Amino acid sequence: MASGMPPFRHVFLPRTGFVRPIPGGTRSHHRRVIIGHSACHHIEHIRSGRYHKDFVRHHRSCFDHTAAPLSTRVSTTLQVATLALALAVLIFLAVLSILSTGYFNPVDDPKLGRVFREGMTLHHGLPSMWFILGVIILSAVVIVIARLWTSIIPKTRLGLFTGIYTLSMAVLWITALNITGKVYDYSDSTSLINAANALVEGKVAEFVPQPDSLLSTYSYFSWYPFQTGAMLWFALVFKLFGTGNLFAFQIINAIMLGGIGYMLQRIGAALGLSEQGQRMETLLIMTSMPFVTSAAFIYPNTAGLFFVMLSLMAALRAVRQRSSLACMAWIVLCFVIGAVAVMIKGTVILFVIAYALVLGICAIRDRRYWMVPVTFALLYAANKASVIPLLIVEHAVGQHFGPGLPQSSWIAIGLTQNSTYTTMPGWWYNEAIQVYRRTGGDTVLMQQAANATIAAALHGFAANPLSAVSFVVNKLASEWAEPTYQTLYYSALAERRSNGPIASLLFFGRSNTIALSFANIHQTVVYTFAGVGMATGLHRRWMQQPNDDTTRSDTMLFLAMILLGGFGCFLLWEAKSVYTFPFALMLMPLAADGLAATGDLLFRRCLGFRIHA
Repeated sequence: MASGMPPFRHVFLPRTGFVRPIPGGTRSHHRRVIIGHSACHHIEHIRSGRYHKDFVRHHRSCFDHTAAPLSTRVSTTLQVATLALALAVLIFLAVLSILSTGYFNPVDDPKLGRVFREGMTLHHGLPSMWFILGVIILSAVVIVIARLWTSIIPKTRLGLFTGIYTLSMAVLWITALNITGKVYDYSDSTSLINAANALVEGKVAEFVPQPDSLLSTYSYFSWYPFQTGAMLWFALVFKLFGTGNLFAFQIINAIMLGGIGYMLQRIGAALGLSEQGQRMETLLIMTSMPFVTSAAFIYPNTAGLFFVMLSLMAALRAVRQRSSLACMAWIVLCFVIGAVAVMIKGTVILFVIAYALVLGICAIRDRRYWMVPVTFALLYAANKASVIPLLIVEHAVGQHFGPGLPQSSWIAIGLTQNSTYTTMPGWWYNEAIQVYRRTGGDTVLMQQAANATIAAALHGFAANPLSAVSFVVNKLASEWAEPTYQTLYYSALAERRSNGPIASLLFFGRSNTIALSFANIHQTVVYTFAGVGMATGLHRRWMQQPNDDTTRSDTMLFLAMILLGGFGCFLLWEAKSVYTFPFALMLMPLAADGLAATGDLLFRRCLGFRIHA
């Protein structure tokens, strides 16, 4: 080495591979340089003695925050804070999934329909050795198979493979259920199916108010006018494939799940996953029982998630554009698709809000300040567009359904528990409907009743903090630590001709116990290694150079913001584990990143080489 080399011991170069010592020099001044892309350039600088001033200049710019523009400091602070909060949530979810598990109770006499009650038993306590061993084995198997897969088949179209595999398994599950295609024993779905059939067949009389009927179509949309978008989705399927064709609805779910699997893999690639990391993500998706079995749920959840993920793909393209015009076009497309998603399934507005927040942070970083008001104006428009299906349906049937239940009703439900109606805190019970009937649908009176319930709940929590902690922990466990996310429960609600061998394996007996145990282990692996992935991403973001490609950190910011939106909302909102499933699913790329980092560390420390491609 040149004699002018400064006497600091370690030189860390950005975005590089494994560590290798440079020949020469004494033991006490031995240099370690990280070899990776453009490594020869860095070594030449070290040997010529020119690296020192470059190194110092770069690290001054990294750590002297006063040297960075205000926009960079603000955006970096917001991004780091978001990642840190998401990491805290993931640590909590990982611990919760280890110490708590929720299982739906079986019915006393299962028939060709219901197998489980919407009642849950929550188990709390230290995990068994078998559970810990299962988590270790599944993690190791994913890491090793990904490595072997990369060695044997180095080039694979993973997105296409993931999509086709998901579609195939979803179709297999749907056909295994052997449904009659006539009855689905879930009240919301039944109301939407009946209304969609009536709309397609032109039976507008079905929408006329019927005072003597408690479950009329008019009453349903008077309570939930936002469900008109979901009803139009059912009507579209029935118009194309025949009225009441529930099997076709499930097949469309399966096709959309294939698209979601493809998009998840592409998000992993945008996150910067290596070839082996992307294979780890594919393996996690392939082994996710809830992902496949969710195709049987006859409800617009899958369609809403499909469209809102298309919206995310547009948002990811927007933040990569150098041209302001191209950026604007992708942002508009993002919110147009997001508006469609919100029309079909209203709760995906949480995703769209997350996109707006991240796009705003990126706009500040890139000094595209015009993007901030435009983004939030588009968010406002996408949210307001959700009223379009209501206007269409009201015009088609000649009725006016009114504003429906106030949104605070769902928060009132989420902060209380009716022990005679449900075993889980914060889950649905019909108090909001009873208030609607007592007040004659008066919005002001319903709002006052909901606010009074919320105030009473908060006062009770303040008076008894231990009760509050127990309520919150049990509610979150019933949402986030239920390993099937209600997908087996909803799969069993369709009337079936017979229980085929695959359905029987997952629904009944010892095989059901084994399947639930595996899903529980899989859930913990995803939460735990998503936390590891978020931690490594937070570290990378903190050490990031000004000229680094921001695609990786932007993708992680989107995933973190989505998680925070889902966790924060359903901390207060009416609870269901199926509500949290889309947010848990978005952790797959992060979990693969964490597994890749863990495998890299273990292989490098134990075997002396990296597993990253």
